[in-house]
Amino acid sequence: MRTLGQFTVSCYLTLGVAVSAQAQTATGLQETLPESSSPIKQSADDDAKAAPQPDAKPEVVWEQQRDYSQHRYNSLLGGTGLLHTVAADSGAPGTFRISFLSSYFTGSGFLCPTATACGPQPIGNGNEDSASRTAADLSISATLAPFLEASVGTHSHALSDNFGKPSVIQVLGDSFLGLKGFTPRKADRILSAGGFGQLRFLNSAGNIGIHTADVTLAALGTIDLSNRTDPKRRVPVRFHLNFGYLFDNSSKIAENIEKTRNHSITRIERNGFGINKVDSLFMGVGTEYVGKILQPFAEWTVDVASNRQGYQCVTRNLSASDVCLVRTSGMSGTPSRLTLGTRLTPQFHGLSGTVAFDIGTSGSAFTDERTTELPWNLYLGLAYAIDTVSAPIPVQKAPEARVVKVPPPPEYHIQGTVTDEESSQPIARAQIQFDGQDYTGLVSRANGSFESGNVKPGEYKLLLTAEGYKDGNCAVTVEAGKENAYAPTTESEIRNSEVKCSLKAAPALGTLYGTLVDADTGTPVPQAALKIRDERDRSLELQSNETGGFRVENVPAGQVHILITATGYLPMTIDMEIKKKVEQHAALVMHKLPKKPNVTVTTKELKVSTQVRFDNTSAEISHESQGIVQEIAATLLQHSEITSVEIQVYTDEDGSATYNKRLSEQRAGSVRAALVALGVDSSRLTATGFGSEKPLVTNATTEAGHAKNRRVQFVIPKHD
Repeated sequence: MRTLGQFTVSCYLTLGVAVSAQAQTATGLQETLPESSSPIKQSADDDAKAAPQPDAKPEVVWEQQRDYSQHRYNSLLGGTGLLHTVAADSGAPGTFRISFLSSYFTGSGFLCPTATACGPQPIGNGNEDSASRTAADLSISATLAPFLEASVGTHSHALSDNFGKPSVIQVLGDSFLGLKGFTPRKADRILSAGGFGQLRFLNSAGNIGIHTADVTLAALGTIDLSNRTDPKRRVPVRFHLNFGYLFDNSSKIAENIEKTRNHSITRIERNGFGINKVDSLFMGVGTEYVGKILQPFAEWTVDVASNRQGYQCVTRNLSASDVCLVRTSGMSGTPSRLTLGTRLTPQFHGLSGTVAFDIGTSGSAFTDERTTELPWNLYLGLAYAIDTVSAPIPVQKAPEARVVKVPPPPEYHIQGTVTDEESSQPIARAQIQFDGQDYTGLVSRANGSFESGNVKPGEYKLLLTAEGYKDGNCAVTVEAGKENAYAPTTESEIRNSEVKCSLKAAPALGTLYGTLVDADTGTPVPQAALKIRDERDRSLELQSNETGGFRVENVPAGQVHILITATGYLPMTIDMEIKKKVEQHAALVMHKLPKKPNVTVTTKELKVSTQVRFDNTSAEISHESQGIVQEIAATLLQHSEITSVEIQVYTDEDGSATYNKRLSEQRAGSVRAALVALGVDSSRLTATGFGSEKPLVTNATTEAGHAKNRRVQFVIPKHD
């Protein structure tokens, strides 16, 4: 994700500025020792009580003032804290931490304790499923100021379940940005408060933005009994309290799937993708022991549901034995967990390890609105803390030397801006190169500005490139000026030459090419007709060549629908996502018309030897019926004299009349849409759902009788 990479670079640059400022402060202190040898910076009133000895080593004193930072670790949220809770403090300014955490769970009968709990016809064998879940979190937190910490990171996980379709669900690259503010650390301050905010981008959501990202806001509190100036009063124990709200938008991942299926996703999919349809009001309490080598900790966290989205759970749309959240009892629908663990800090300075174990204390119900709490979860991790501020080194003053001030020659800089030629808006991250000159290239800032280093007077041609824009150039002349022989300072005079550059936006186009082959023989399908239609309903028609190949350039970026027809073959369709400036290949397989037709044209209807089937309680055409739908479309394309066909759909008597009527209408619409997508003119087709009316077998009591009543007929009301 390009935006996150740019933000990370910005964080590192900000950290670099903070570190530079800290280093300058350290340089200013080189001639004097720090004011206190205590691990915590003291106030002026404590100077007389704890002043360092004259022979104390400055690097030791400096380390004692900052070594508490080695006991600050990243949490799963990226900010420093325990595992699930975030502390209301951080390390010393100029420190940052890199952390890797992995987790593992495995068990039988967790998601599907019975063979029917996750729906009919499970993939696996046996009466219960076998599931395992692994996850990994990589995070970086940096203390930018005495009151501010920033964090970035990424999360991935995978769920394997032998009852699932597919059996493995992977979520790769959920990324987050975090910011934490807190009261600065001071001597003998044991209570600190702060706030934490995080923006988590969900990789499976398909696009980037606040509306598809999770937003976390939390209030933080920490009691640190180890922060005492007097060593006798120190207690190596810390307590933490979190209270916050999670704006959970993970349901965006499942919306399109559920609309297509007309029922909720399965519990395996919900837990595999980590989908919640409601927000969470969360709370966490934790405590830790601050030891030199071991830092054991314990915490308890709970997530209470908050239906900000106004989601309404419909029982008949639920998968298998799932329930609505309002029908759960006690804490079964409220996930919570007890975490026991320890940090391990070896002798290697800055390195630490984590071992922790989650025990699910509630939230075991399988609800439509939320994921289910794991019975247990094992965490293993490694982290490394880095302090970029070095200890001051005493410097002995050298004898003063006689300095002769010589005015330096002036420096010549090129200052300019890069803007959009049409809108005049600044273009960030544009690359500027010197044509024919051995000078370092430049990158424009967020406001489109750039500035070179010292260059020689003369004429320069600047070559510009930027993503989404055509390459361009601009020229600037750097004029030489007279040097000031009586300059009062030893700093070089900087003379700037201004230039304005503009770029023209490049069209967002891509290229599509591919081949058509016979599904049985693998030979090319020549002279096939392809019709490509984009999101704005613009279409382009072309034919495959003698080798079955086709190629079309300058296709607008976005979703395209492709219809392919060929003599003697079933028509087919495919949807593709065209990316700008990318050549995309499609290898398409076409099936020949069956030797024995399954569709017969009579004066009154199109008779089909194989019925069109649908998924259970759904309007989605089943996979095995795609072939007969293609053959019906091919028949209508061959018989243009049939100007009108009514698609009649009937259901069995199972269910209410109103429900069956609506379901049959939806199924008739699905068949009509499939035929239109396969090239049949929509004006030739009407769709009617009769529900359980006009049964072929009256008062059917057997499955065979119900099956005869569930049918799709293609009636010809008018045959020219």
